[in-house]
Amino acid sequence: MPTELEKWTIFTGPWSASYDYSPQSPIPSPFRLLSPPPLPPSSSTFLPPSNGYRDIFGEAWILHPCLFDIEMQIDIKGGSFNTSKKKSGVFVKCIKLDGTVQVVSKRSVQNNTVPYQSVISFHNRLKPAMEKRLMVVARNLCHIGKYVRQIHHFYQKEQTEENHFLLVKMVDRWGLTEEIGDERFEIHPNDLEFVKETSEEWKFAKLLLKGLREEFSANPVETQPGMTDPYGILT
Repeated sequence: MPTELEKWTIFTGPWSASYDYSPQSPIPSPFRLLSPPPLPPSSSTFLPPSNGYRDIFGEAWILHPCLFDIEMQIDIKGGSFNTSKKKSGVFVKCIKLDGTVQVVSKRSVQNNTVPYQSVISFHNRLKPAMEKRLMVVARNLCHIGKYVRQIHHFYQKEQTEENHFLLVKMVDRWGLTEEIGDERFEIHPNDLEFVKETSEEWKFAKLLLKGLREEFSANPVETQPGMTDPYGILT
């Protein structure tokens, strides 16, 4: 019999689950055996932000259930949907339809199914120092599926783009307007993807976070020796 992880990560075309995921039939978390082990109280070892736990879905990252129905800006490599010559990429989302999970791109009023194997990160990557757009954590097991916005940035170990990190604030988008969430944490740009938002939503969020960003802008951009928390969570 396949393990829980195998059930979640075996795909043939659009992903079709072979068992019931409904709330009436709860199943153990497929990630419980992959969660980072708790650190002993005396330990001073910190987990790096990029580690094996973040890549459990590998190239099929967009099929993670925490990303369902989130419209993300990505690129498509090859095939009839190829966006290699399209500056703005394309917005897609993962949906559950007729018992299968599909990646779709909406053009006009029609949903077009996109092979998940063709989905790659948007080529125009975010800039930690200036980014103000809405993002979602797409490749970090501790935070995957959380909406975030940048409030500050820093370097880890040395001042290179590879080591340029963001300090982000989680935002809540379940209500009529966006609200500031409870968490803020450190994360690498490669763990994030842009989310579709309107210009009005962007302007509202800019005002919402203005005071918090100004508070952090008074601090110098630091070069840190490593993560300040084993799971990247600050508050």
